[in-house]
Amino acid sequence: WLVDLVAKQSEPRFAFDSEGLRLLLGHGFAFFAPRHVALASNGANGPPIVEQLMERYQDRKDVLGLLLSESALSMHLSFDPASELFTVDVSEFDGCEVLPGYARLGGRATLKEVDGRLATVVLEYAGSRYATFGDEEVERQYEQESTLSGWRFAEKAIIAGLMAKTQLLEHVKKIHFELAPALQAVTVDNLDPQHPLRRLLEPFMSRNVQATQTMLEVWFEQRAGEFGLAPIPISEQLRILHATMKNSPIALPFLDMAIYAKQRHMERFTGNSVPAGRWAWRWHQRAFNVQERIAEHVGCWLEANIGGDESRLSGDAQVRAWWSSLQQHVPALGVWERQMHVQSGNGASAAQPSAPVETSASPAQAAQPSASAASASAAQAAQPSAPAASSPGAWPAASAAAQTSQQPSPVAHSGSPPTQAPRGSTSSRRFY
Repeated sequence: WLVDLVAKQSEPRFAFDSEGLRLLLGHGFAFFAPRHVALASNGANGPPIVEQLMERYQDRKDVLGLLLSESALSMHLSFDPASELFTVDVSEFDGCEVLPGYARLGGRATLKEVDGRLATVVLEYAGSRYATFGDEEVERQYEQESTLSGWRFAEKAIIAGLMAKTQLLEHVKKIHFELAPALQAVTVDNLDPQHPLRRLLEPFMSRNVQATQTMLEVWFEQRAGEFGLAPIPISEQLRILHATMKNSPIALPFLDMAIYAKQRHMERFTGNSVPAGRWAWRWHQRAFNVQERIAEHVGCWLEANIGGDESRLSGDAQVRAWWSSLQQHVPALGVWERQMHVQSGNGASAAQPSAPVETSASPAQAAQPSASAASASAAQAAQPSAPAASSPGAWPAASAAAQTSQQPSPVAHSGSPPTQAPRGSTSSRRFY
């Protein structure tokens, strides 16, 4: 009766109780209270931010355009230089089963840049296409009956699809299925507890133990994922996860933020070159800055432990075994060479990009095989050619015998993407 009462209310639509949401989230995450988050959003701040954007742009209809202008959902944007239009596509959810009472996910949206923001121009959902957004009956149902219909229903379904794609496919699949568990197991199996590389990775591994061993049980065995990840039955979520891992496996180099933008033809909308008054891809700018901070952290750590002496990198038997095992258990390390393709417009294959993409790693990372993956996590940023350790907690200089070993060096692994020297580095040589 309460749902029916709210649906048929005659009063204007009311604002979200953001303080109430913060209180509720505080009970669920007492160890990390909502207000401890200085630069990220836990969801409680979302509604008032959208309201502020509506006021700023004097637009209370195009919620999708506002979200894709400012929020993390903009990670899914691609740009078509020919038409000068942006798209987001959640068609991987087309036709999938949903929980009773929930709208089907899926669809596609096209947007254009207008006055420093993105504005929706076309919505495609469930076989219908909407290119005008002034239907009087749709507006009457929305204002008087609090009911979504027509283009408004399609818009909200696409937003729900973007949220599901972010949670289920971008986060859970990539991090907790394809990357972190294998990295954790391989590191524990091959590196002593006091090994410098393991100590670098330990904080991120520790957090992943909780996320992988506890949260995956909650999400899938106890079916909390039907509430927290997507309104899709767990059996259907697992089917989608399996299909996407098989058909579009992750490639670590494409998690580098420079390559990520290039692949989506979005380079002109990020960085310092965006003209004043034009729309800027703020999510990407923030992600790139985080990537740079991670690279600096890893570079500082390696500098402190090897002192810039690269001769100490190749002789560590533990690191060599670690890297060899990673290649075996993390398929994403080889996808670069086997399947993925840099969409640079000239047909160059991903294994040999015609123009190396600048990354943000520090000079101390120049000898690391996969520094381009720094944005995946700090764990991924600490890459395989990390230095050697023959005594706990230190990397002594490699012996002559170790340096001339016939065992394949991780630095020479052909599956690693070539990139340019780090920003600000005086070195012009390529690094891995």
